[in-house]
Amino acid sequence: MEAQGRQLQPDDFVFPALDAKGRIKYQEALSQPRIQGWLDQLTNQSGLLARRNGRFTTHCFRRGGAQFRFMFAKEKWSLKAVKWWGGWSEGEGTGTIMRYLLDEYTRYEMGFSDMLAPSR
Repeated sequence: MEAQGRQLQPDDFVFPALDAKGRIKYQEALSQPRIQGWLDQLTNQSGLLARRNGRFTTHCFRRGGAQFRFMFAKEKWSLKAVKWWGGWSEGEGTGTIMRYLLDEYTRYEMGFSDMLAPSR
């Protein structure tokens, strides 16, 4: 696979950083503040959160991605794989992680917020 006329290397980041002139810095990860800035810009310009308090954060995607891979994806991941992907420490209690993963799912399953939505 090539990127910008350059053969990708094993230590290249999937989401590499950019320098001040917009050039790709393959061996440096895109920073969280940069990603958060783009996310804020996208949600502000789209009006996605116009009537809501709060904001989407990169943490929302960590949690949502972990929940999806553990519970909903066609090819589900093991708890061990989800812990690794989500960056949880080895010592993190399984109960804490399960509560984290299942909290939203339980709210969805036990709630009535979509009972009049025929598409669900």
